[in-house]
Amino acid sequence: MAEVTTLARPYAKALFELARSEASLDAWSHRLERLAAVVDNEEVREVIRSPKVPPAQVAELIVEAAGAEALGDSGRNLVRLLAENRRLLLLPQVRDLYATMRADEEGTIDVEVVSAIALTDDQRREMESALARRFGKQIRLHNTVDEGILGGAVVHAGDVVIDGSVQAKLGRLSGALVH
Repeated sequence: MAEVTTLARPYAKALFELARSEASLDAWSHRLERLAAVVDNEEVREVIRSPKVPPAQVAELIVEAAGAEALGDSGRNLVRLLAENRRLLLLPQVRDLYATMRADEEGTIDVEVVSAIALTDDQRREMESALARRFGKQIRLHNTVDEGILGGAVVHAGDVVIDGSVQAKLGRLSGALVH
């Protein structure tokens, strides 16, 4: 995984710098989402991996599937460059790294809150406020329901995980009782 990230980082950084200089951060986010979605398709991945399909033909397929108009000249050039360098499979990681760079630039962070039941509007606001103080950034909160955690919540913010679930608390209590 680290090797894939290492390979994807220069592309993401170059795209981010280009997007920032053109004031097109949002447009590039959309382009990268479209391209990553195409590349995430297993049939497309097989074509990309095939040594029998020339890179130019693979690039045409990706551009057509993602929508040439939506990609614009810059997006089409990116696809051709990645195809020539046999790096098209990096697009999901490029998208993720780009999104992280953009969030850092904009002072935001995406936070996934997994809870036993859906958060109410008041709970969302309280959670966003507390997390904004903790991380010093504007929070974009996403809530997922997982009844298996019994109660409480598990918060994923970048590489930080805060496990406040009842299940985790019971596990810690059980471990303390055993020792």
